[in-house]
Amino acid sequence: MIENWHTEQSIIDQNLSVQLWGISLPFPMQLNLAEKVILNFISRVRLAVAKKDETIQKLKSQYESALERCSYLEELLEQQRRDFILK
Repeated sequence: MIENWHTEQSIIDQNLSVQLWGISLPFPMQLNLAEKVILNFISRVRLAVAKKDETIQKLKSQYESALERCSYLEELLEQQRRDFILK
C-alpha cells in the first residue's frame, strides 16, 4: 500500500513538473516559457547581487565610522591621561 502511494506520488510529481515546464506545449511555446523562467531567474539574481552590494557598502561605511570614533576616543583618553598626570 505504501509502495503504491509512493508510485502515485511520483507520477503526480512528474505530471506536475511536465505542466510547470510546459513540456506538453508546442516547442516554440516551450522555448518561450523557458526563456521567461530564465529571465525571471536572472532578474532575481541581479536583485540579490544589488542588495548584497548595498549591504556591503553600508557595512564599509559603518566600519569607517567605527574606526573614526575609536580614533577620537583614543585621542580623548590620551588627552585626559596627560591632563591627569599634570595635576
